[in-house]
Amino acid sequence: MKKLLILLLITPIISFAQLKTGRYFIRQAHNGKYIQYNLSATLMLADACADFSCRTQYFDITAVAGTSKIYTIKNVQTGKYLTFSDLDAYETTAPAIKLEPLRSGANKRFQQFLINSDKDNIYSIHPNKITGTLEVFLATEMRDINSGGTLIGFEYKTPDRNPANYANTTNVTWNFMPIPNATVSRTSISTPVVADRTLRSPSVIVEQPSSNKLDIDFKTGADNLEMKPFQENVEIRIIVRNKADVILLNANKGQSWPNNSIKRVTVPLPANITVDELREIHVYRNRKNGGTPTTTIFNISEKDNWNLEKITATARIKENGVLKTYRFADLPSPVPGRPLFRFVYEGGDGRSEGQVFKGSLSNVGSGSSTNTSANATNARPVFKIATLTGGDDLRGGNDNLNVLIRLKIRPVRNIALNNINNGEKWSNFTEKTVTKTITAAAFTFDDIEDIVLRHTGGRGTGADDWYLDKLKITLTIAGETRVLVDEVAAPIHYFSGDNRSKIFTIIR
Repeated sequence: MKKLLILLLITPIISFAQLKTGRYFIRQAHNGKYIQYNLSATLMLADACADFSCRTQYFDITAVAGTSKIYTIKNVQTGKYLTFSDLDAYETTAPAIKLEPLRSGANKRFQQFLINSDKDNIYSIHPNKITGTLEVFLATEMRDINSGGTLIGFEYKTPDRNPANYANTTNVTWNFMPIPNATVSRTSISTPVVADRTLRSPSVIVEQPSSNKLDIDFKTGADNLEMKPFQENVEIRIIVRNKADVILLNANKGQSWPNNSIKRVTVPLPANITVDELREIHVYRNRKNGGTPTTTIFNISEKDNWNLEKITATARIKENGVLKTYRFADLPSPVPGRPLFRFVYEGGDGRSEGQVFKGSLSNVGSGSSTNTSANATNARPVFKIATLTGGDDLRGGNDNLNVLIRLKIRPVRNIALNNINNGEKWSNFTEKTVTKTITAAAFTFDDIEDIVLRHTGGRGTGADDWYLDKLKITLTIAGETRVLVDEVAAPIHYFSGDNRSKIFTIIR
């Protein structure tokens, strides 16, 4: 019987479906515990975190191009790869296991693993490119197999090298559990990780793709966000009532955010969510290595501080087949002249500065108001435009902003709203909001074709140019308010020379 078992262990078996690239929990098959990164022990076995919220248990499994069943395994918390020790150790003992930065050249092989399946979602993990690959297994220590702190390592499964335990396979079989979509787990470049949807587990709920999203505008103040080797990118966590947190890693996509700029980040939301379940927004800017510095930084210029001036959030959530827009109360600075929160490399009081900002999401209105009172129905349409000027101002005087609402109605009937800035100068990096009542003949939302912005500046030497970095246009008709345009870029458009006009498609 033992000979048959070891033959099965060391002989390749006709495999079931190959594991797909994705983000997974790695769970021991016999006891349901998960591999976890731990500061005191490189890798250990532990219970699942509440709501699947521990990034220490997230692993990116990536297929090696041009191979079959060969993968790299990266721990998301540390950004480091599972690595086995040099070949010389194999003659006397099983290779050691550790987490290291990504290797290059010939040393890549020490971070590649054969993940072999002998039944549906039951896998064994082996170091690749060594003699007797299927003799060496990723395993838990047999002496402490049922405790919550069991260490992870490599183990031989041959009678000559491991006579006591070679026939016991309970500590070398693993499940790869796709991380539930409700966590919206992300890769380092802010793109979704698609887990293997063929894998099944009663503990994992696979969500359908969702059109729901949360758009968050971050306004940077007088101290920019700059990428540094000792600090992580921005992480966003949306706290959801009675559901797993929604997490977006690397929200800034590895880019710096300049002083006084506004950057929009879109956080995908699960399908089974309502606006009332969105409770808080948490923003993280941690030190690398899990928040624990490994090197003392004496050069103060290497420590980046970031002034977060304001947060604006808008949700788009499908209800009964219709996408509705919900606006949350802005999170501005509580003290004029100071930022909402100052992110610093270390220290801080946790309230006005530190590494983590926490704010409440308070829904203040939807894009489909149900106000149908007689006064609202009979009121004239109200047009509202909010802008952010970028690095080149709007001069004012004879150089102003005109808006044209183009209608589908024939014969052609458009609505002109000229000199929106009332001849005033809009300085660099300033936000302006203007509201105007429309006195034109009645029209509906469905009558609107698009909206045109035109800068009246001339051409040639001395002509005024204007950077538009943010634009939000809302319209209220008969008591119903809709967002028609909502864009952020750096810039959305540079009004200059022959580019004095910009057409904006409205949100349907």
